[in-house]
Amino acid sequence: MPPDTRIVHVAGSTRVDFGGTSRSVPAICDAIARQNADVHLITGSTRNVQSNTPADPVSTHFIPDSMTFGKTFSGPSFSRKLLELCNASAEKFVVHDHGIWLPSNRAVARLARKNNWIRIVSPRGMVSQWALSHGSRFKKLAWHLYQRQDLQTATAFHATSELEAEELRQLGLKQPIAVIPNGVDLPIQMPIRDTVNQKKQMTFLSRIHPKKGLLNLITAWHQANLASTWELNLYGPDEGGCSWEIERKIEQLGLSSSIKLCGEVSDGDKWKCYANADLFVLPSFSENFGIVIAEALAAGLPVITTTGTPWKSLSEHGIGWWVDPTIESLKSALQEACQMDDVSRSQMGQRAARWSADRFRWAQIGKQMAAFYESLLSNVQSPEYKTAA
Repeated sequence: MPPDTRIVHVAGSTRVDFGGTSRSVPAICDAIARQNADVHLITGSTRNVQSNTPADPVSTHFIPDSMTFGKTFSGPSFSRKLLELCNASAEKFVVHDHGIWLPSNRAVARLARKNNWIRIVSPRGMVSQWALSHGSRFKKLAWHLYQRQDLQTATAFHATSELEAEELRQLGLKQPIAVIPNGVDLPIQMPIRDTVNQKKQMTFLSRIHPKKGLLNLITAWHQANLASTWELNLYGPDEGGCSWEIERKIEQLGLSSSIKLCGEVSDGDKWKCYANADLFVLPSFSENFGIVIAEALAAGLPVITTTGTPWKSLSEHGIGWWVDPTIESLKSALQEACQMDDVSRSQMGQRAARWSADRFRWAQIGKQMAAFYESLLSNVQSPEYKTAA
């Protein structure tokens, strides 16, 4: 990119316990900075909680959050910082906003319209049918009052999958869309697998949240009768106190010896979880991408996931199972995956690693994103549906 181009990213939070977006947005900033852009990230302060931040030369600007401003940025401080960065920039600049619904997203949309800025929106899974149908009353009201209009006035969209792009089109949005996946930061060397446990290991690694479909998974596990030969390890932070319901279900079905709630793991330790696993599972009702699936594939694991995620390629390339998010479908996938012989399962994992090797490199993703920015800067009114391969 031309060195005088400024890209301003806005993300509600980069707290380490806030899921995939809090990791992928700083990584995108790093990748774009390597394309010679002047990159800034505005995000909410995290007080005593560790935050993911981009490396130099990306400039990170923390804005105090406020309970009266939707548990995100305080209004005046945020608006002043955004105006300062955009007004002080060179002629070429783009505002890239991540997520919807938050007051900060609303403020970005309002300021962009007023000042005729180029504004890209990354919905981050918030326009899926599941997300919209399971929204609060406030969200439903906000959709009609301003959120639909804020999406309609965006310059363009960034989707992390073809599924998310199609969801945007189904809402009647006709702006350009760049389909660019999230990337994976592989460790320099994969950890060595532990050899103590004699049972085969299946791993789930994500938030403990109703959207993740864990109650269905536990019931399917019970019906598949896997407890004698397999263990299911559930890693991830408890969001909203959902773990108690998971624990109760495990106890009710007598599965305490084969299903373990293991708690949250750090970004470094998660690769040990992948190394110790034989299969990976993410039974979500809805995902805009599912970064853990990309990580599991890169680690050489076959994956079981649902049609609520954009991973149809698993079945197309013979590297996993892509099934309906129902108990019966999950049960069938679990039985088929767990009854495979070790050699066949290992070969599937090797195919997964080869297939993912070049698709999720941040350097390549940075080039794709920079090309999309440049296309918008050169022709803001372009009506094309842009897919970055």
